Amino acid sequence: MKFSHKYIIIGAGSAGCVLANKLSENPENSVLLIEAGPMDNYSSIKMPLAASSLFKNKKYGWCYETEPEKNLNNRTINWPRGKTLGGSSSINGMLYIRGQAEDYEAWERAGNKGWGYRDLMKYFVALENNQNHEDQYHGNFGSLWVQTYEPILEASKSFLNACKKYGLTQNNDFNGDDQGGFGQYQVNIKDGQRFSAADAFLKPVLDRTNLDLLTNALVEKVITSNKKAIGVKVKIKNEVHVIGSTSEIILCGGSINSPQILMLSGIGPMKHLKDHQISVIQDLPGVGQNLQDHLTVNISYKINKLKTFSELMKPLGMVK
Repeated sequence: MKFSHKYIIIGAGSAGCVLANKLSENPENSVLLIEAGPMDNYSSIKMPLAASSLFKNKKYGWCYETEPEKNLNNRTINWPRGKTLGGSSSINGMLYIRGQAEDYEAWERAGNKGWGYRDLMKYFVALENNQNHEDQYHGNFGSLWVQTYEPILEASKSFLNACKKYGLTQNNDFNGDDQGGFGQYQVNIKDGQRFSAADAFLKPVLDRTNLDLLTNALVEKVITSNKKAIGVKVKIKNEVHVIGSTSEIILCGGSINSPQILMLSGIGPMKHLKDHQISVIQDLPGVGQNLQDHLTVNISYKINKLKTFSELMKPLGMVK
């Protein structure tokens, strides 16, 4: 294990895999990618029907739960976050869908130059290897496999037919000019298997001599000197190591773990840090604040004479 690198990337999820790929394109860059979880060689990760079985898997996920919600009769909500190569792209439902154009435009209006919808579209297009759409909204030569998966369940076909019968608007591309309506999602499934960010961006370049990968390695804090990040403190097999960076340390731990690492490093709301006996490096009140999640409301019906996803998820159904 090398103890100094030009770039250190914390988290081998969707963002971390892309950055490791792009930064290591230059052979002069020494890049270290650190992942808290193990390799993604678990069979259920590759099996699309097994996706929901990963949500509470303690080895490949963080198994977060929300605090009791007073408006939900004090129930907690399972909050799946991936802890393996590919991060949450290795445990999610594999749906390929972008954010609303209006949200990106709101980011730009708030002062975030370069984060508008038009600015980001070129990156969306560059990433895609879309198997079904060839237009200004999609790319066909990128690393990320995207397709409209066939065949779909007979129950799904019945649902789509019902939407059409009742006059709802059909949408054949939720990543096109409009996200309203009913239709099939595109997915990151290739040859019947999940195609994660690790499959798309990391595994093809792991043989680069200037790219190192550490798995089962938990970053405990970013080390700073005179308010400059110079290294990380990382725990591997109950041993603590310090790894230095000569250029940049990039947090890619996701919406929960990135602010957590910042606060453990002394960067965050002063009072909160002091409450936990953490030395304050920088009072930054916004760290750990303003998170907005996208909740779903599931509506369940009993249906006759058609196989459902629930039935297919049973062991016998998965074997078939």
